[in-house]
Amino acid sequence: MSKTAKAILLVVLLVFSFHYAVAEDLTAMTDEELLDLRLKINLELAARMEAVIVPEGMTIAEIFPDPVLAIKVRDEIGAISTKDAVTQKELDTIRYIAVNGAVSGETHDLKDLSGIEYLRNLETIRFVRQENLTSIPEAIENCVHLREIDLRSCGITVLPNSICNLLKLKELDLSGNPLTALPDDIGNLQSLKELDISYTKITELPASIRNLSLEDFRRQGLDLD
Repeated sequence: MSKTAKAILLVVLLVFSFHYAVAEDLTAMTDEELLDLRLKINLELAARMEAVIVPEGMTIAEIFPDPVLAIKVRDEIGAISTKDAVTQKELDTIRYIAVNGAVSGETHDLKDLSGIEYLRNLETIRFVRQENLTSIPEAIENCVHLREIDLRSCGITVLPNSICNLLKLKELDLSGNPLTALPDDIGNLQSLKELDISYTKITELPASIRNLSLEDFRRQGLDLD
């Protein structure tokens, strides 16, 4: 196998396998070892896709227990009620979802992102001023098409390391959260161009952040070495 083909396989591995420990020096592997690795990746992909397919007959409210998120999903797919059954095909049409702290005088109180993994084609998440949103589920990694995550002024205290598997992510805004640290593997986000950690509680950056090629790195209000 040519060096070019091996390089392409490395990209496929990084984008789809989600296990960085496996991504070692492919140029040192034999063709048989590479074929075996490709088989493992394909099996993993199939298993992951099967795991995030909505069971038949489930309602929007059952999949998304947070009522605010359920209503947003309802509106995006054009359903009448959150008690309506929904299919994976319908959820796959959602590319963008947003919840702001106040819209037209209404207060939105998002607390729980359970079910987010079923929005497999999401490209943009924008949850702003959601003080009761304190965590992001590990399953966020299943939203592999995410390009922008905006979590300004929420109540996020910790980010799952699985967010570092979102290799298409270009913009990440964490400003104004009581966040104390970035994930150790933040450097895996090779597409990331904009990162905002201003006015968080972060006091130290992980070593892997040096692997990023950031065009806009905002960190106002922080005392970093």
